[in-house]
Amino acid sequence: MIDRGGSRTLPALAVLLCWACPPAAGGGPSASPLPLPRGVADEDGRTGFLVNRTGGIDALALATGELLWSTDTPARPLVPFGSRLAVEVPDARRPNVIRVAVLNVARKGKRLLLSDPVFFPEWASVNLDYGRSFASSGSVRDGELFLRWEAHAFYDGDPPSRQQKQAARRDASGVVRVDLDTGRVRMLGPEPPPDGLVKVRRELSRGRAQSYWDGHDWTTDPLLVGDTLVKPWWEEAPDGRLKVGLRRWDPGTGKGLGSTELLRGTKLRPAVSLDGRHLLVEAVPAEAGAWLVFDLPTGKAVGRLSAPAGPFGVAVVGPHAYFTECKAMKMRPRGVMEQPTKLKAVSLKTGQTLWERPVAPRRALVPLP
Repeated sequence: MIDRGGSRTLPALAVLLCWACPPAAGGGPSASPLPLPRGVADEDGRTGFLVNRTGGIDALALATGELLWSTDTPARPLVPFGSRLAVEVPDARRPNVIRVAVLNVARKGKRLLLSDPVFFPEWASVNLDYGRSFASSGSVRDGELFLRWEAHAFYDGDPPSRQQKQAARRDASGVVRVDLDTGRVRMLGPEPPPDGLVKVRRELSRGRAQSYWDGHDWTTDPLLVGDTLVKPWWEEAPDGRLKVGLRRWDPGTGKGLGSTELLRGTKLRPAVSLDGRHLLVEAVPAEAGAWLVFDLPTGKAVGRLSAPAGPFGVAVVGPHAYFTECKAMKMRPRGVMEQPTKLKAVSLKTGQTLWERPVAPRRALVPLP
């Protein structure tokens, strides 16, 4: 069973594009995505672009939840830049093909551009499918979109033999460079990590690797937050409780920039939010499972959330946190199961729910016999 209902992004890796990809010749706009559950927000945190229940896009005022405009064409938001929004559009007939469209945010999502087709490996699928997974994330630099992607194939039936696993497994990744004026596409290979990250990885490999949730996956790598590499750490006391803090490095040189302690006495590992700029740590004492929210760049506490919100799948934008809540699974045609899902906005200061809105359901396939 494959869960494909959430936002399929590569936030920690997409940020590395600014280190690896050379700038475009022009002097066009630049922007990085601010991930939300089921979508992205613009850089000032005022407007969110979410996949709605029909697969199209809803533009919302994040402060109030007001619907600004909506589209019904299947697409996934990638990154807003200026008054435009780049989205990923699947091909109706070919599961390994997408296009990038540019929408006019000021004109209710009117399409301004549709790129040339982007062809991934023949075995890849960007859709909900057995034995396949796909993830991507985009950023805009000097008027060009850099779309980082990775595709995987794997055995998806009964417990496989070693030979079946090896025969089914395939992996590919790369970067697509899209001219946002002409729609022309260039396929590039995977970008190398910055030298500083390579040195930090080497340093961390000499000790006990601590894996943590980076907002989308378990990793041992630090995150690039602003102009600093940051990684949460924790130490376990004899009573089983944890001391939690942050370590920092220079991303260019890998030089250590010190360590900060955040909290003592928690029992659960910390987790990074979807936006990649906040850390959720279990409150001490654990008041009904509340979570404290820390700002990763500064290490300062910025609010708290109740137990149902975290720690996984939470995005923090300005003074508010956003997360999804799902109902029971429902069967749909062709072996698809769906969980009706709503997005909730909560005040970090008071914990009160500010608004709720239905979004794209969490989808999965019935397990193969």
